[in-house]
Amino acid sequence: PISFHIPHGFIGMGEEEGGFLEVEKCVSAYLQAARQLGAEIQYETPCLEWGIEKNSIWVQTPKEKIRAEKVVFAAGPWSCQLLRDLSLKLTVHRVVQFWFQGKNKEILKRINSCFALDMPHGFFYGFPSFENSQYLKVALHKPGEKVQDPSKMKREVFPEDSKEVAKFLSEVMPEIDPIPVEASVCMYTM
Repeated sequence: PISFHIPHGFIGMGEEEGGFLEVEKCVSAYLQAARQLGAEIQYETPCLEWGIEKNSIWVQTPKEKIRAEKVVFAAGPWSCQLLRDLSLKLTVHRVVQFWFQGKNKEILKRINSCFALDMPHGFFYGFPSFENSQYLKVALHKPGEKVQDPSKMKREVFPEDSKEVAKFLSEVMPEIDPIPVEASVCMYTM
C-alpha cells in the first residue's frame, strides 16, 4: 500500500473488511425499489408548495397538483426553502471535492481503501480509484461558504479552493500530485 506520513502522536485504525458504497448505484437501487413498491418518481419537477388536507398530502408542481398518502421530498439544498414551515435548522454550504493522480502511474493501484485523517487543520477523507474513477478522490469535510440560494451558487472552482487539500497531500501523501486533475463543487445541507 501507499505510505502515509502520519504525524507523530496519531493513532490509526484499519478495517480489513471495510469498504464504501458507490452513491450513483445506491440511488439507482433505491429508485428501482421505490418503483416496485408503487412510487411515482418525478424528475426535475420543482415543488412550488405543498400542504396537508385531511388524510393526504398535496404537492403543487408547475404542471399539476398531486395528492398522495405519503411524500418523500428529495430536494437536497432546496430543502431549506421547501420545508421552511417546519422550522428545520438547515444550512447549505458550498464544498469542493477533488480528484488527484499519483506522481507515477502505479501509486493509485496501491491505494485500496478509504481513509480519513482528523488533522489539526481539518478532517480530510478520500476514496481510492475504482471502476468508475481513475483518480484518487480527496476532500476536506467542513462547512464551506454559506449558500443563500442554491440556484445561484458559485459553481466555478477557484485556486484557493484546493489550498488546504493540497497542503494535506503534501504533508501526508507526498506520492500524490497535489494539483487536482478534476474538481466538483457540491452543496452540503447541514
